[in-house]
Amino acid sequence: MIRVPALRRVAGRSVNWQRVYRSVEHDEELTGNVRQLQSLVGTIQTSYDAAPRDLAAIDWDTYRTSIKKTGFVDDLKAKYDAFKVPSLPDELTAAWEEVAAEELKEVADFEQVLGAELEIAKQELSWFQAAAVNEDTTLADVEFQYPELVAEVEREIANGEWDKNIE
Repeated sequence: MIRVPALRRVAGRSVNWQRVYRSVEHDEELTGNVRQLQSLVGTIQTSYDAAPRDLAAIDWDTYRTSIKKTGFVDDLKAKYDAFKVPSLPDELTAAWEEVAAEELKEVADFEQVLGAELEIAKQELSWFQAAAVNEDTTLADVEFQYPELVAEVEREIANGEWDKNIE
């Protein structure tokens, strides 16, 4: 049985399962392990939802009247009040948060590089769209867009090489 305090620590957190699946989609075994983990988290969440939020107070007077042994209930109450549920030290969260921070930094750097490459690609696309030749393009448009091509053609004609690249 999973203890209620442990459930309360975990229950408020949510997992982005789509992101987890995307990170392991290349490995079928890892995908299966993630499915098992997701199922376990669902079980824990269900147990948490079913757990009472506040425990009912113990009616010690009822026990004192029911149990005739003198001092037994008072001794039990003292032991109950003195008992503290030990909590396990969290040794993993800090390490995981450090790894997550490093990975988020890598993702941010990668996004920055992709952003710069995207801007270059947009500029190239704009140039290609502006320089596109179609059935409506006139010779004057070609001469305006590609003056170096016009100069090359005129040079080839002047040198008698107008058919040099024709096979």
